[in-house]
Amino acid sequence: MHQQIITFYQVCDAYLQHKGFQDDPQAKMTTTEVFTTALVAAWFFGNNLRLARQALSESGLVVYMLSESRFNRRWHKIKDIDWQGILSLLQEQNPPDTYVIDSCPMPVCHNQRAGRCRLYQDQGGAYWGYCAAKEEYYYGLKAHVIVTASGRPVEVLLLCGCSADLTGLKEMALALPAGSRLYADKAYTDYAFEEALLTERQITLLPIRKSNHKRQHEDKVAKALCYGRKRIETSFSQITAKLPHRLRAVTAAGFESKVLALFVAFAIWCVENEKQQMPDG
Repeated sequence: MHQQIITFYQVCDAYLQHKGFQDDPQAKMTTTEVFTTALVAAWFFGNNLRLARQALSESGLVVYMLSESRFNRRWHKIKDIDWQGILSLLQEQNPPDTYVIDSCPMPVCHNQRAGRCRLYQDQGGAYWGYCAAKEEYYYGLKAHVIVTASGRPVEVLLLCGCSADLTGLKEMALALPAGSRLYADKAYTDYAFEEALLTERQITLLPIRKSNHKRQHEDKVAKALCYGRKRIETSFSQITAKLPHRLRAVTAAGFESKVLALFVAFAIWCVENEKQQMPDG
C-alpha cells in the first residue's frame, strides 16, 4: 500500500511540474498531497476522503493534513482537465499503437430514488441510460473510455446516461498517436466519421461489423477485434470492483471528480504492472 501511495505522489508531482504549477509559499499541505489523497481515497477506501485523510495522517505520509472543510475546498479546485492531464502524461510516456473504446454506466443512485436525486435533475430523461451488458436501466452518467491494448485508460469523458456511444466518441479529444488503431463494437459504426478520422488524424477506427454492413473486415482483422475488445471489459470490471455500493457526493462536480480519480488511480496501477512485466535489460 505504501509503495502504491508513493507512486501516486510521484505521478501527481510530475504532472504538476509538467504543468508549471507552483504552490503558494504559505501552503502547509501541497497540491501534490491533495491529489495523492484523492487517489488514495479512490483506490483504497471506496472514495471515502475522510478515511483517506485519516490513514495518510496517521501513517505520517502526509505531515500536515488540512481539516475536512479546508481539504474539501482544495480538492474541489481539481478540475476534470487535471485528471485528464495525468492520463495524457502517462499516455505520452507509454504510447502504444492499439486502443479500445467502449462505455460503462456510472449510476448516481438507485432507480427508485431517481426522482429525488439532487446531483442531476432529470431533463427529459437525459440521465436515464441502458446498460446492454447487464440488461438494465440506470440513472446517472455514462463514462466513455479509451484504453490501451493492455487495459490502461488514456481518455475518459463523462456524459449523461442517455448519450450514445458514437456521440461520446465524436466529442472526445482522441489525442492518440498518428497511425493508431482504435477497436470498437458495433455501436461505433459510421463510415463518414471513419474516413474523416483516418484522413485528418491518421487514426484507423475499426468497429465490429454487423452481418448486414457493407464494409466487412477481413477475417484476420475481425478475429483481432473480437479478441482485443475483451480487455476493456476486464478493465471496467476491475474499476467498478473498487466502487462502493453508493458513491457519496454532495455536488455533481464532486461525483465526477471521484469517478475520474478512480480511473486515474487505475491507470497508474496499470503502468506499474506493465513496468514489472517488462523483461530485465
